[in-house]
Amino acid sequence: MSRRRRITRPALALVCAAAAQSVPAALGAVGPARVQGRFTMRTVVTQAVNVRGEHRGERLTRTWRIRPHRCRVDVCRQLRLRRTRGQGRRLTLTLYLRPNGSWVGHGSFFVPLSCRGRIDRRGARAPYILRLRVAAARTVGGIRFARRLKATYVGLPRIDRTRCAMAPSYDAARYSGRLRGGLPSPPQPAFTATVGAGDVVSFLDASLEGEGPGRRIIAWSWNFGDPASGPADGSALQSPSHQFTAPGTYVVTLTAIDHAGLRATVAQTVAVAPPAPALSAPPGPPLPAPGTAR
Repeated sequence: MSRRRRITRPALALVCAAAAQSVPAALGAVGPARVQGRFTMRTVVTQAVNVRGEHRGERLTRTWRIRPHRCRVDVCRQLRLRRTRGQGRRLTLTLYLRPNGSWVGHGSFFVPLSCRGRIDRRGARAPYILRLRVAAARTVGGIRFARRLKATYVGLPRIDRTRCAMAPSYDAARYSGRLRGGLPSPPQPAFTATVGAGDVVSFLDASLEGEGPGRRIIAWSWNFGDPASGPADGSALQSPSHQFTAPGTYVVTLTAIDHAGLRATVAQTVAVAPPAPALSAPPGPPLPAPGTAR
């Protein structure tokens, strides 16, 4: 039995690039959507050649956790995928957005091999390519979120790292899955205002997070409704203060933005009263005229 041919890194990169370009345009048919959260993925092994413990037609269930990166609204240029394999092993892979609307990434993991009576846990490196697309999405707060995913996994010939001659081995699979739990909901902005001395009002953020992945609030945008104050009429602080230019009634708005890109705005009226008049001392008894006896 001949020894398996080794694949160099440049050759592997060319293979991955060619596979990425071969993704059909139909993969992005549903349009852009934000992919995030936990997905339950059902797997069908479509190919398994000399892969121990795996056979063609085998059905498995895996959990994928996906976090988006480099996002603009519902278009994210990168996805960080953390997926489980057999025996609870976890792999992390970065997927990159392609012009056709799909995400493609390539990585590798190690598999144990037995050689000369000894088990080498890193006996072979298994390179692979993963291609993912959004199969269904729903719009929340103007952002499309993925509800169903489809993906293909292609395992390239494994690279033997032992001294034993091994037959070529590789595999492939097809994935389909749904989002676990509900879709995210927008945050609930709220705040309190305390009027202090000198027309200075202190604002305390009391916003509540929404539901679902990415619910953590990461940005605040204030408008104090006081255009005469110029650039000071707004703030990006969580709990700012503002000195109003004159007494009166102002409509202050707060917009809260969470990690999923969802935003919501609340408005509240703030009354700034004019300063109270200074209290003068009560008049005392008249002073006697000079030379007058007391």
